[in-house]
Amino acid sequence: MYFYIEDVITFCDIHQVEVTDMKAPYFMGNGRHKKQDEDMEHNYRIYVFYSTIDLQLSELNRRFNVEAMELLILSSALDPKENFKSFGNEKICKLVEKFYADDFFELEKRNLSFQLRHYHSNISRDPNLGKISSFSEFYHKLVETGKTAIFLLVDRLIRLVLTFPVSRASTERSFHAMKVIKTSALQQN
Repeated sequence: MYFYIEDVITFCDIHQVEVTDMKAPYFMGNGRHKKQDEDMEHNYRIYVFYSTIDLQLSELNRRFNVEAMELLILSSALDPKENFKSFGNEKICKLVEKFYADDFFELEKRNLSFQLRHYHSNISRDPNLGKISSFSEFYHKLVETGKTAIFLLVDRLIRLVLTFPVSRASTERSFHAMKVIKTSALQQN
């Protein structure tokens, strides 16, 4: 609570907003049943701050279920940051098996493991790809260098990972995104 309190107080003073004294007593109830229940700071922490945190956690848990989190964790094995520090052949194969099983034939799944070994050694030594931090920027560089034609299975997997959030979006979010895109396109014309 005290992280930015001075900034908040300064802002309130500038805009002539009354600041509550957090050390003042807090009374619950009304009339004869009115009783003192600690101070304003205690009330703020218990009834406002903790309740807000609980609501935020509930919303995050609703949006990011166990399956979505596992997908994100396994997908991070393809992340180019820090010269492919998080690369993991086993994680990537598990990603394909669990989330993209229908997109690969059985023989392709077996060949993917071998292709990933060559892919990792080839990509991690390429000076053009070492400093990239964005996954989409990395994929563009792979296309530019022709490596997508060499590592066809990895290319397909990366395209699936990059498009997965769009394909799994709720209808409401999809329509909202389309509205934003159309609005942006109309403004450009």
